[in-house]
Amino acid sequence: MWVDKRGHWHALVHKMFDPKGQGPLGSWSGGHLYSVSGTQWEPLQRAYNTTFSLLGGESVTMQRRERPKLLADPITGVWRWLYNGVISADGKDVYSAVAELGGY
Repeated sequence: MWVDKRGHWHALVHKMFDPKGQGPLGSWSGGHLYSVSGTQWEPLQRAYNTTFSLLGGESVTMQRRERPKLLADPITGVWRWLYNGVISADGKDVYSAVAELGGY
């Protein structure tokens, strides 16, 4: 959860599966909440799914992507990276993964 430079509140959350009944692989797993006041919140919006883009242009889809944590650039204070706990598509590996944020 954080407050932006305008004083508006934001929260990044683990959203589970979307749409209902669909398994986790390839589904939306992160949500974003927004509030001007910190007490009245806008409806939950999709933020990210279980797919990561890799540096070589390929992508990999995880079984689960949880526990979102943002890291800001130490110089500018701009959010640059999103860390998640992930489970590989085959369910054999559990680790932390990082994605660079674009457009921020």
